[in-house]
Amino acid sequence: MEGGAKEDPQVSSPPSAELRTTLERIGLSQYYDSLVANGFEDWETVCCISEKDFEELGFKVGHRRVLQREIRKALGLPQNRAPASSCGGSPHISSVEASLADGQDGLKRKPTPQEAQSKRRYRRHPKPDPNAPKKPKTAYVNFSDHLRTFSEISKLSFVEIAKKVGLEWQRLPPEDKSWWENQSKDAQQKYEAELLEYMKHDNYTKYQAYLSDFRQKHPQLPTSNSGGSQRKHRKSPSSSDDGSALPNRSRSVEQREAGTFPEPSTRPSSASGQNDCVYIVNFAIGELSRMLEAEGSHLDLYDAHTLPPQHLVHSGVRAFFGGTDSLLFTYQESHASSLLERVYTTGEEPDPLALAEVFAMAAIGSYFDTNAVPTVARKSLYHSCGRLLKGSQEVDDLRYMRLFLSLAFYCIMENYTSARILVSAAIQIGRLRLPLSQNPADDSEEEGFWRKIFRSCIFVESWFCYSLRQRSMITSTDKAYACPLTAHGLTQISIQEGIRYQTTEIAMLAAATMEHVSSPDSLRVAAIRYYMDKLNAWHAALPLTMRLATLSSEDSDMLSPNQKFSLLLVHLLYLGAVTLLHRPILAAVANLSRNGTWEVDAPPEEVRGFENDCITAASQGARVVALLKADGTFPKQCWIVV
Repeated sequence: MEGGAKEDPQVSSPPSAELRTTLERIGLSQYYDSLVANGFEDWETVCCISEKDFEELGFKVGHRRVLQREIRKALGLPQNRAPASSCGGSPHISSVEASLADGQDGLKRKPTPQEAQSKRRYRRHPKPDPNAPKKPKTAYVNFSDHLRTFSEISKLSFVEIAKKVGLEWQRLPPEDKSWWENQSKDAQQKYEAELLEYMKHDNYTKYQAYLSDFRQKHPQLPTSNSGGSQRKHRKSPSSSDDGSALPNRSRSVEQREAGTFPEPSTRPSSASGQNDCVYIVNFAIGELSRMLEAEGSHLDLYDAHTLPPQHLVHSGVRAFFGGTDSLLFTYQESHASSLLERVYTTGEEPDPLALAEVFAMAAIGSYFDTNAVPTVARKSLYHSCGRLLKGSQEVDDLRYMRLFLSLAFYCIMENYTSARILVSAAIQIGRLRLPLSQNPADDSEEEGFWRKIFRSCIFVESWFCYSLRQRSMITSTDKAYACPLTAHGLTQISIQEGIRYQTTEIAMLAAATMEHVSSPDSLRVAAIRYYMDKLNAWHAALPLTMRLATLSSEDSDMLSPNQKFSLLLVHLLYLGAVTLLHRPILAAVANLSRNGTWEVDAPPEEVRGFENDCITAASQGARVVALLKADGTFPKQCWIVV
């Protein structure tokens, strides 16, 4: 029920599963869909059903009494007198109370005016998206379903089953509980991958249009203050003057059922686009909160009143710039210094988003200097960042874009499944809030700043798709906005900015190459030539200072150690893409020696050329690794796998 206290998940029954089972047992399964569609989503809510509800739902009188008797039995109530309200403070009077108050099991009584005003108001729900991937069950629910397969448990009442499941779950040995949790985690990872893929389809767009139309026809009904504290809403510039607020941080009912967030509008200045940003931020923070809760860590958390040691955070932020700045543009060092001063020096309480930004930088930096920030402190910083985000009421969407980018980078290092969700949210916000069609020459200083951050988002998404063989969500518009410079334009920027630019370009090429390798066309020689031409063109356009020959010569002294390290990794990414591009066709050639069947649409001479290209790329990759080891710059944490 809205506004009610949240139950302990270890003793509550699974939503709808208990309801369906109970209705089937008493022969009323035909009412299941109608109950769920009108807000009676679990057995606890059905126990508070009223006579008015029965009328609205079309229950036959005899069926009402069957259900009322089952409710009284489940609640342990006498069959001949009215109980006190069993609905946890719900303002309406249940049908059980109404029927028993008269001492009549089959007759209706006329409600008093006060009762009529406090009857349950319907909150219409949209139909769930039939094409969306189904959200997996939690470990606890799967364990509960498993126990129900035993006859000695399935024959119990739903209350007894709930108690039994909760008790058995608490008694599970840690290794057995971990098994159930790992099964659930694997299912969640698969669901998130399917969800991201589904968001690219027309069915997703059609369902979002249906949701928009539904919300216009069925505006959210207000909830009674007597039901509990009202949830806070994050306001945006599109909030109306009458005090109405946009949807809260938790996903609305229709979004929970669909498992999605809205496709962004293409009009950055529109109210629709502003609302979409709110939904995207809510979705990303909700997923982040879910992951943190699933981790179940008991760490000391920081906030504005309990700050982490200043020297620890300063060391982490310093390591953050040393480890990421030559690859990713997220913050200017002067901006980071200003944030640190606001947190530790001014004496004024910093806003939650500023604290979250500082904590995120320090947590990421700990990966590049493990001596500066201990592992426990790193996890505390990250969990504190998540909690601050959950409670923040800020409306600066671009700051959220940057913070989601930073947290995605952290999640990649921790192998968290939320990394793709966070970087996807960052890109979606950028599409809504940035002038994607604007010429870079027309950028103000601030617009140029955010263009660089969006480019970093594109790099992380491309790297993710290349490393995990996933389909990229990057569009041609994204590419044109992130990397718009000509060869001449690249000569006008600093070496540092040039490295970031080239990093993103080769990452996008590598992701496209990997997508081809994973496709049925991987053996088409024409496609191999096409991608090889693209990779060679990128390599040929590299400035002399970024060439591999320069990096292994005395001329490399013009580069800082971090810049040199980053460029070597960029070359590794390029060489890895070349190697992977040729792998399918070389595997086909290897099969030729076994069965004598030529399965390649190219003459053997050309294929031998492919083989030579692959061997050359692999040997150069080994040379790059040797250079990294020789310089002693190879860190414990690295964003590329050789």
